[in-house]
Amino acid sequence: MTRLLIATLLVSTAIAGQAQSPQSVTVLTVPEDRLPEGCRLEPVVPNAVGAARFSMYRVRATNPWVSTPPEPVASVRQLVENRSVGEDGLTGPALHARLQIGVAEAYGARYLAADSSRIEVHAIRYTDPKLTSTAALIRLDPHTVPRIVIGAIAAHVFRSVDWRRANASGEACLKAVRDYIGSLKAPDPAPPWSRR
Repeated sequence: MTRLLIATLLVSTAIAGQAQSPQSVTVLTVPEDRLPEGCRLEPVVPNAVGAARFSMYRVRATNPWVSTPPEPVASVRQLVENRSVGEDGLTGPALHARLQIGVAEAYGARYLAADSSRIEVHAIRYTDPKLTSTAALIRLDPHTVPRIVIGAIAAHVFRSVDWRRANASGEACLKAVRDYIGSLKAPDPAPPWSRR
């Protein structure tokens, strides 16, 4: 009987730990089968000396990419939260240090559409879901693309394109990426009885 009770407690603790574990920003990567024809992750191509580099904010060797502090995440947070440089009276290293507070992960991905549109995804996973409020409030500004908030993750998805070459394929790619990310659900919090 004692062994059964101990086993039950261990299983309950493991389940509670899983329910409380944070959702990684990697869930934002759209599976290939959910993308329309001609829409794909931009490939990382080796440069003239053979080094594979992909450039968004910083030169990366992968697409998508994930960063964690102390690696710089400030520029991604600025974009996600629609912050202006110097808005808080800080610049340079002081601003970067401030913007890293409360950030668990930063994420970036780029998709290419058949019309050469680039669909950019930038996201932050905060250490506390309450920190998404700045990004969530952007939807009140009619001139700004609303952010997608999923639990402790806030994502900014937008399209950049040469509008002279734009066609429906770029809009379809953008819609597929936004719809997929928007369909994601935050992990269920642990039931109150399982919290210690």
